[in-house]
Amino acid sequence: MTAISVILTVNTHLTSVLCIVPNSLVIYFILTTSHTEIYAFRWILAVQSVLEVLTCVNLSLLDLGVLQYTKAVYFVEKGIWSLLRGSSPLIGWMLMTFLFVNNNFFVLFLFTFRYAYICNNYFLKRLFTIPGAFLVIGVVVMISVATGVASAFNATVDHYPEFDDIFEQNDLTVMTFNKHPTGVGIAIAMVLGGIIVGTYCVVFFTSTRIVRITKAAAVSEKTRRIQRQLTTVMLLQALLPFFFVTLPLALLFIFAVTPINLGEYASIVSVLFNWEPCAHPFIALYFVQPFRKRISRFLSVATLRHLVCGNGFGSGVTTVKPAPWTLSSIS
Repeated sequence: MTAISVILTVNTHLTSVLCIVPNSLVIYFILTTSHTEIYAFRWILAVQSVLEVLTCVNLSLLDLGVLQYTKAVYFVEKGIWSLLRGSSPLIGWMLMTFLFVNNNFFVLFLFTFRYAYICNNYFLKRLFTIPGAFLVIGVVVMISVATGVASAFNATVDHYPEFDDIFEQNDLTVMTFNKHPTGVGIAIAMVLGGIIVGTYCVVFFTSTRIVRITKAAAVSEKTRRIQRQLTTVMLLQALLPFFFVTLPLALLFIFAVTPINLGEYASIVSVLFNWEPCAHPFIALYFVQPFRKRISRFLSVATLRHLVCGNGFGSGVTTVKPAPWTLSSIS
């Protein structure tokens, strides 16, 4: 395998581990926390971590490489989805698009949910009742599915033998996006652009209001501190899709209409795709103090000593008492 192929494959599977394990830990901490400030939002925070795990698993199955030339952008699938052949590579691509759009919507609803309950907004609270939730989920799923299907049919799916030498595989599936946009492509870009702009307007507006209200509210310093930590975590997590997905993709297609040729170095985009769901749990585990304390207690010296010595290893030197007889007594 070539160096670029090895780097991409190792990166894909490494990030899978670094995503699944920490996100599982975050889900466990969220669902078992005793802090009411976190407990009130436990389900929506847990669902966010589940979506990140699904995104990472699907990216691992895709094992994407990216090439950019002046005439087009090529997304090369070389993972399990490509090996299955048939419509599987297309399904994997649509699932990736669906999850990215869905995650963007979820950021929007997460901030709106916190704002509705902390700021006691009656109208927004109605969106998070069971009927409101079904309505919102239905709209989001329809938009995400439509975007995924449209993006797949806006591309040319083929096999290019010249790419076999780059990745040293002959079972590749290539999604080609030409630099001349179609009407469907422009519509997709406009919808996604509107969603992204709307999401970040809501994110910064609700964050400002939440910080202002928690500062003025007559609550304990502990509650105020945890709410501030949650706001910091959510803001950082909300910025991840922009810097790891949206901005790299935008630059990639901008380069495609310029004389710049990135070639296989454009695969840095797929590397960033994989690291985006990994960063979420580490931000939560570091910035939320109750989570950090639980990890510190688990990894404390006393805990490690118990783990190492609890089964008898080093539990003390066994003293052997002499027998009541000696050699002289035998003789």
